[in-house]
Amino acid sequence: MLVRRLLLLGLIGCGTVGPLGVASAEFAQDGQSSPAQTVQANPPVGEAAAGGQPVINEGGAAADGQKAAPPKVGSFFEQFFGNPLNLILLSAMLFMFLVLLPQRREMKRQQVVLDGLKKNDRVITSGGIHGVVVSANSGEPTISIRIDDNSGTRMTINRSAVATVLNSGNGDSGKKAS
Repeated sequence: MLVRRLLLLGLIGCGTVGPLGVASAEFAQDGQSSPAQTVQANPPVGEAAAGGQPVINEGGAAADGQKAAPPKVGSFFEQFFGNPLNLILLSAMLFMFLVLLPQRREMKRQQVVLDGLKKNDRVITSGGIHGVVVSANSGEPTISIRIDDNSGTRMTINRSAVATVLNSGNGDSGKKAS
């Protein structure tokens, strides 16, 4: 039963199947019949169906000795895009290349900037606080910043809370960390 449903949905095989499991080529040949009229019980081998077409046995030959026409095979693109599973996979690959890979590249760049913080770098936190780095040890997840030059007020913040590095000691300016 599951195989029949998958065949009807087009997930198995590359033939085009219309509603109720009838090949869509039959609808194209007889534009007046509805899908409900086209579906019939299988007649015994050797008898013709009600439409006058011969019954095909398992070997691929007609029951009355005539050769059956080979099924129509569409182009590669028709077969590939006709299967919904291929469209889902193609969409997932496009999403990965257009969204996930650039995001991963940006996260690596951000991590390099945060790991490179050192004393006297001017930073802006994600909360909007401007300050100057007073101490930043490379192994620690926190840094100390001075937020007031007159009184020397200091804050200890998480390294990940730094949103932007305004200027660095190595001459780079305006590095955005997030």
